[in-house]
Amino acid sequence: GGYFGPKENCTAQAAATTSGSLAIGFVSGIPAMYKLGLLTTPANDAAALTLFTISAAFYGLFFAVPLRKHFVVKQDLPFPGPRAAANTIIALHESIDGEKGAMKKAKWMGIWFITAFVWNLIGFFAPFFDK
Repeated sequence: GGYFGPKENCTAQAAATTSGSLAIGFVSGIPAMYKLGLLTTPANDAAALTLFTISAAFYGLFFAVPLRKHFVVKQDLPFPGPRAAANTIIALHESIDGEKGAMKKAKWMGIWFITAFVWNLIGFFAPFFDK
C-alpha cells in the first residue's frame, strides 16, 4: 500500500464509527419492529427499510454536524469519543521515523485491550470480582 498518515487514519476511523452506528438500527430496532408487529415481511417492507436506511445515513449530515460545530467547536465542550480517537491517531503518527514507536504503542494497546476483555469475561462468569 501507499502512504497511510493521520488524515487517512482519521478518514478510516470516521467511516468505521459511522457504519457501526448505522448498523445498530438493523441489529435492534428493525427486529423489534417485526416482533411488535409494526413490520410484516421484508419483501413488503422494502420501501420502509430503504427509507430508514437513508434517513439514518443523512441524520449525521443534517443534525450531528451542526450540533458538533456548536457544542464541540464553539463551546469547546469535551466530547470524549472523537478526542480519544484523535489522541490515539496523533500518538500513532507522531513522527515520520516513528514506525517502531507506533508499532510498540499499537502492541501495548492490543495487550491492554485483551487484558480488559479477559477481565470483563472473568467478571461475567465469576461475578464475585465485581464486589
